[in-house]
Amino acid sequence: MNKIIVVGSLSLDLVLKVARMPGLGETIIAQDFAKYPGGKGNNQAIAASRSQTITIMIGNIGQDEYGQMLKQSLIDNNVNTDFLYEDSSSGTGLAFITINADGDNSIVIAPRSNSNLTPALIAKSKLAFTENYLLMLQLETPIETSIYAADLAKQQKQLVLLNPAPVPASGQLPSELMGLVDFFLPNQSETFLLTGIEVKDVESAKLAALHLLKLGPKNIIITMGDLGVFALTHQQEEIFIPAFKVKTIDTTAAGDAFCGAFAACYLRNNDLILALKYASAAGALATTKSGAVPSLPEASDILQLLS
Repeated sequence: MNKIIVVGSLSLDLVLKVARMPGLGETIIAQDFAKYPGGKGNNQAIAASRSQTITIMIGNIGQDEYGQMLKQSLIDNNVNTDFLYEDSSSGTGLAFITINADGDNSIVIAPRSNSNLTPALIAKSKLAFTENYLLMLQLETPIETSIYAADLAKQQKQLVLLNPAPVPASGQLPSELMGLVDFFLPNQSETFLLTGIEVKDVESAKLAALHLLKLGPKNIIITMGDLGVFALTHQQEEIFIPAFKVKTIDTTAAGDAFCGAFAACYLRNNDLILALKYASAAGALATTKSGAVPSLPEASDILQLLS
């Protein structure tokens, strides 16, 4: 049985829509407000599940109504929640998201219970780590937890995908984590923070990918928004997939849609180019709707765009 295990964050997204981003010290009036299930781990798990892959979420929520909203959302999207833990010492994570008229966003995260997703909870979840799987990781939970989970997966000869979001303030990731990663999947801004290289086109993406390959991952996949996606394998194979043209409303969770769809398609077909095209279509579709989870596309919609 093939499945995806997501070790990561769950947060409630509090979303404000504004005409433009406020300046420093400025107060502006929002045009709209909404609450959505979110957190990169949660989003990527649902994105994978919507691409018709068995998906398990390992995470930590608070014992509050927000946590129950997140858990029910996972259940509604056919994600296994047997290893979703409830934290009595901290509330559920929150994300404060501001979206302007162009669909661009800025996000401030309050990790709360996500900070307490410890290696001990992963050890407690070992029953999930069986058979064939792909492990998906992000960086909204403690990095030592990601290292522990990735090490467990590699001991079992399974694939590891790391979406390095958010990048640590140091701009560096531990070598003991990077060396365990099969697919390293940053966006343009994360790539810049990690390499100092501004990704503006395929050539600059290749320079950055070469830099990242030296840090340990086997394959680098850089998402470049409306420029497309560039991949460089450990065998020095270069792949560029142009972006799908859609009307962008909200870019929130587009990267998560890409990650989840990529993992599901690659696990099913073991074809990197096919998985990149499929994921690119998923990421594009995610920008055409508001909210994180509501924007994550179903497999049928992705296949329709591809056709």
